Amino acid sequence: GLISYMGRVMYSYDNRYMISAAIRSDASSRLAPGHKWHTYPAVSVGWNLHKEKFMESTRGWLNDLKLRASIGAIGNQNIANNAFLPIMTSSNPSWIGSGTSIPPSVSAPNNIDPNLTWEKVTTQDIGLDLKVLNMIGMTFDYYQRDTEGMLSPGKTLPGSFGQAAANTNSGNLRTRGWELGINFNKEINKNVSVYADLTLSDYT
Repeated sequence: GLISYMGRVMYSYDNRYMISAAIRSDASSRLAPGHKWHTYPAVSVGWNLHKEKFMESTRGWLNDLKLRASIGAIGNQNIANNAFLPIMTSSNPSWIGSGTSIPPSVSAPNNIDPNLTWEKVTTQDIGLDLKVLNMIGMTFDYYQRDTEGMLSPGKTLPGSFGQAAANTNSGNLRTRGWELGINFNKEINKNVSVYADLTLSDYT
């Protein structure tokens, strides 16, 4: 089961300065008691430069010029059901010969971390939107995404332990990258229009 609450407020002043803030709270039955709930905030701002008075001389050819920035977090609870419980699996009886069976057996409890919780993904982004001559547009974004508490084996255990290492919230990953989109849209007449789109991206 999954339950979520979310709220968001947005404000725009003269279509020049924009701000949006959001908060969400999620709970998942897949996670251990005491770790089911987590709350994540997000905020973004934007500035329409082409609406400013000092940009009036560009109105003839510049249709859009916007700077924006954002930071926000979200959670991931994509783990197996009951992953925080030590489960013993049973085997069905196998019949051998005439009327003789091997009694059913169960395995040793699997190794677990009783404190499994959400993976937290935080993304920071700065971007630029541009449109000129009502037909050429560009969008550019540079971002950093940090994933904290990824599920991975927490430690290496000796073979004599008899079980694999438990998955814990022990992994961290940082991704930095950029995305560039350029599009061309021109209406030749009522029946013919030309559209092209180019997208480039890279990340480490």
